[in-house]
Amino acid sequence: MFSQSPARFSRAFRGLALAAALSTGVVSCAPAAPQPGAPATAAPAAPAAQPAAKLLLGGVTALTGPSATFGEGARMGSELAAREINARGGLLGRPIEMVFRDDEANPTKAVQVFQELISNQRVKAILGPINTPNALAVAPAVSEARVVNLQITTGTATVDPAKHPFIFRPQYYARQEAEVMLEYFARVKGYTKLAILADATGYGQGGVAELKPLLQARGLQLLAEEKYNSGDTDMTGQLGRIINSGAQGILAWGLGHELAQAAKGLEKLGSKLTMIGASGITTVGFRQLAGPASQPHLGVYSRRFSFTESAPTPAGAREFVARLDATFGKEWSAQTVVSAPWYEAVYLYAEAVKRAGTDDPEQVKRALEGLDKFPANGIYTTYSFSPTNRNGFQQEDLVVVYAAGEEHGLYRRPPDAP
Repeated sequence: MFSQSPARFSRAFRGLALAAALSTGVVSCAPAAPQPGAPATAAPAAPAAQPAAKLLLGGVTALTGPSATFGEGARMGSELAAREINARGGLLGRPIEMVFRDDEANPTKAVQVFQELISNQRVKAILGPINTPNALAVAPAVSEARVVNLQITTGTATVDPAKHPFIFRPQYYARQEAEVMLEYFARVKGYTKLAILADATGYGQGGVAELKPLLQARGLQLLAEEKYNSGDTDMTGQLGRIINSGAQGILAWGLGHELAQAAKGLEKLGSKLTMIGASGITTVGFRQLAGPASQPHLGVYSRRFSFTESAPTPAGAREFVARLDATFGKEWSAQTVVSAPWYEAVYLYAEAVKRAGTDDPEQVKRALEGLDKFPANGIYTTYSFSPTNRNGFQQEDLVVVYAAGEEHGLYRRPPDAP
């Protein structure tokens, strides 16, 4: 039995053969002359065509922990779009491959994985993050590397074309949500005395910063302003002060898990006050943890993924949900306001690359700036960007829904919602 590996044995054998040839003096660099009457040698076969190099597209969001449903929606939406584009020949003749990294909803981790995607994977474009603090944290790295970044986040301050010209947002943002919340409470319900309940993170306090000047501009009274920390399970103190203030409704800005505690607290205190939240309240965590206490409360959501008894969900949104089911199975719980914009973001990027004729970030940036009322795949909104505008979502595509009114990715809205 040979103690050498096959490769080492082969090299040794060739060495012995070469030594033998040298000893006879018959080694030649010229091809041997054909023998008389020998058949002609066939031409060498052409080398097999090499598959086109993949076009890597980065994706950064929470894939683990309490915000993992965001990652679920992000992966489903973006990977579905990539599959569809690849089935039609890819982008510039190259198949798209999503390369995801888990930012754990942690700003420091988000910066690390962004830098890894840029330095090691050599991506020229990244989708995400979703969490507002993470989006703020990665902005300097994006600008330094000059890669295209489509942020699916709602914090108003995360997008600034003067400071960070490579960042675009194909998602609604906090100011639009605040306008919709106040329009419903003030114009539809006629409320003039309101309270704010928000988490203490950049997400919650960013929402407060949008709400307060709009309250003042509408001549509405802010009777109480309360905050809580992520993970709080008892908000009876904050809720008691809001109830005693005489407020007619609560403007809530936080995520579903904590706002479920607020809903249960209101029920425990015997209050009939309704919360209307930004889209963070519409997560599966809210309806699961709050249970029956969730029923009266409202949130902001995509109009195209909502319905009433007399106005069904548009066909495009229903077909999108059906494609998610066909591709990933029906046992998913992600918000469609996550999966849909990630899906559309891939199509936006693809359109910009096609118009530019290259994936060079500078040229793709200019192509994105030229998109005006672009429908992408027509399921979420129409997108308009410019050299001075990076917020592509149209406010008329937002609406108030029941926060726990979800029916497999579609949300029931109140009959009086405009």
